[in-house]
Amino acid sequence: MKLLGFSWLLGRWRGMDIRFHISMLLSLPVAYWLFKPQDIFGMVEAVLWMLGLTTFVFLHEVGHALAAQLVGVKVRGITLWLLGGLTNLEQKPEKPTHTFFIYAAGPLVNMLLAFVCVVLFISSSMLFLRYSEIAGVFVWAQVFNQLLFSFAILNTVLVVFNLVPVYPLDGGNLLHSVAEFLFGKLNADRITIFVGVPFLGLLILLAVFTRDFVLLFFCVLMALSIASLNRSLLKKINLGLAYYFKRPAYYYLTGDYDRAAQLYTEEIEKQPDAAVNYLTRAGCYLAASQTARALADVERVLRMEPNNLFALELRGELYLMEKNLDAALAIFEQTRSLNPGWAVSYFDIGSIYMERGDLQTA
Repeated sequence: MKLLGFSWLLGRWRGMDIRFHISMLLSLPVAYWLFKPQDIFGMVEAVLWMLGLTTFVFLHEVGHALAAQLVGVKVRGITLWLLGGLTNLEQKPEKPTHTFFIYAAGPLVNMLLAFVCVVLFISSSMLFLRYSEIAGVFVWAQVFNQLLFSFAILNTVLVVFNLVPVYPLDGGNLLHSVAEFLFGKLNADRITIFVGVPFLGLLILLAVFTRDFVLLFFCVLMALSIASLNRSLLKKINLGLAYYFKRPAYYYLTGDYDRAAQLYTEEIEKQPDAAVNYLTRAGCYLAASQTARALADVERVLRMEPNNLFALELRGELYLMEKNLDAALAIFEQTRSLNPGWAVSYFDIGSIYMERGDLQTA
């Protein structure tokens, strides 16, 4: 998930990378905005609450990760970010029962944590009664008790929210696994969409009504995830987003390449130094079989940014169209050296060797 690319590696545990996303730095101003502390007690409470939230989200993801390992699914790592956590599995579970076990583990962890917090809250309330006459101790005891109570509520909220049957939340995955077990994969996709969309609509209405833009952003991500279960739905959502936020891309996706190129030309006139506009216009020209114009835009980008991977990739493709295999191979070798982890370069190099009949190298 590219959105979570900017993260720090905190360490490794049981073969998993534990990563801390840069967006977590925003949790401090969020905590300040939520608590608006007026004194040292408020500051301590805000910081501890944020640490507690981070810990509970991490333990939630640990539950998923350990459950995955128990059923033989390898886990690449856990990433903590502002909107929660992500357990990165190397592959999808083979059986729906395994999927159910993995995605049930996270909410179960939070249920257990909520129970523990309630027990600690009741116990500490009884314990600190005897110190009610000592002002300093009593104030700190109140802070501690309030934290325990809020932690119990917080874990309950995490359970309830994650069990909402909207993909890719835990509830959506649990629904999908049960439906797949009973009705098969294709029907499971349809059932998950049919059940999830109304719930997602309610969440969007809640976000708009409360002006919660974080929840609204999260809803957009969930909508794209739901759409991934159905290619036709995903295409419609992409078209809708493009129409409202990137009109040239809308015309490109609908096949009106001339109109798309015209709009990208207008973008270039506004931002003549933005390489991405030349690249996207080149893509439009290429799709419209106007290779000379596409080549001119690609060459322009390479003069601006000689190591631009996408421009080099397009230049190599243009060489392939000209049947200039040696020049294309040199370009693709260059992109591979610039980014050894980019699979596209290896695919293109392999295709050239296949064209030459060297199947073993390909």
